[in-house]
Amino acid sequence: MTRMPNHTQRVPNGLTVLDLCCGAGGLSWGYWLAGYDVVGVDLHPMPNYPFEFHQADALEYLAAITTSGEIERYAIVHASWPCQYFANVTQWRGSQADHEDLLTPGRELMAASGRPWVIENVPEAPLRPDYLLCGSQFGINVRRHRAFETSWHGGAISSRPAGTTRACSRSCTRASAPTPTPWVAPG
Repeated sequence: MTRMPNHTQRVPNGLTVLDLCCGAGGLSWGYWLAGYDVVGVDLHPMPNYPFEFHQADALEYLAAITTSGEIERYAIVHASWPCQYFANVTQWRGSQADHEDLLTPGRELMAASGRPWVIENVPEAPLRPDYLLCGSQFGINVRRHRAFETSWHGGAISSRPAGTTRACSRSCTRASAPTPTPWVAPG
């Protein structure tokens, strides 16, 4: 059983994250526990989303708040663009052609926003994998790898990321070498 952090230990940092394609808020919850306030945006209704929520097309929403200047409210923009267009599993269960690439126009809008940004997606997506993480590194029984591209091109992490309990036993590198998962992807 995974032990959740004690919420009374949360120390607000006064910064706000914009979480695009937020879904039900799993990633948002992590940002909140790290001290951020969170605003989520998703195309679909999320009645149980635990923070401020806007039901909207994430691309349109980001373009509108960048143009209006409201983007300045956010310390960082995070996006988990839908992965079906790139995911190998889509090839097995359907057709990638049935899904739209939102990552490419999303990255362009995020860069144009002038705010620091993070994109999370499947390892096979066309990301520069500044960080590669696996659910098993956080003590949960989920072996699901995710690549993270950042506006600051990642950076060395001298120790395990906060909240991780162990290294993933399966390689997370694109070459699938049988080595432990690097905390930071090789440059």
